[in-house]
Amino acid sequence: MRTTLIIGSSLHCLGDEINLNAHGYTGTTSALFIGPIVDNFKLMIEAEIEILVLELQAGRRAALGELYQHFHVSMRKYAVLRVSDAMVAEDLVQNVWLQVTKRVMRLRDVSLFRSWLFKALRWEIIDWQRKASKELPSSSAPETTVSTDINDASYVLPLLTKLADEEREMVELYYLNDMSVREISLIVDVPMGTVKSRLHRAREQLKRHIEQTG
Repeated sequence: MRTTLIIGSSLHCLGDEINLNAHGYTGTTSALFIGPIVDNFKLMIEAEIEILVLELQAGRRAALGELYQHFHVSMRKYAVLRVSDAMVAEDLVQNVWLQVTKRVMRLRDVSLFRSWLFKALRWEIIDWQRKASKELPSSSAPETTVSTDINDASYVLPLLTKLADEEREMVELYYLNDMSVREISLIVDVPMGTVKSRLHRAREQLKRHIEQTG
């Protein structure tokens, strides 16, 4: 997860430390000192994921479980932020994983697996939102109770409600799920320039809000 959000001349932490235990690193390291280390570490993880995807395509079923371990938390976090209901989010994430084994053979570029996975989750969420909007009157919409483990990003979460939905989604993917501009472009089906402009607008809006409330 990106741990800093730079707005103007200010630096806002989205979690004071980066925890790498899930990938075999035994400690936590301050976000201020590990830029090059994290870059190399991410390259190693990306290579590992690509190998797992190739193994899954070759029929090694255990690779699916390892990929699940890599992505389940971040997928659930993204879904919770989108639907504001932890149980619904978990169901949507599970629906995507049920489809992975059937559809992964169609993925020709395994380096795109993460964006492919999140794009599938995004469509699950959109379908659920369409059905929910037809079934529930507006007064009965579920309350926004994002109370799951969002990795100490509690500072930025209330600010996201100030953004338009399209800018909010960009911030969620870029800062809270550590997606690249290219990956976001593939997930939401817009040009990279559009992603950059929406992120810029979001940062400007957040900057104004922080200045007004600070």
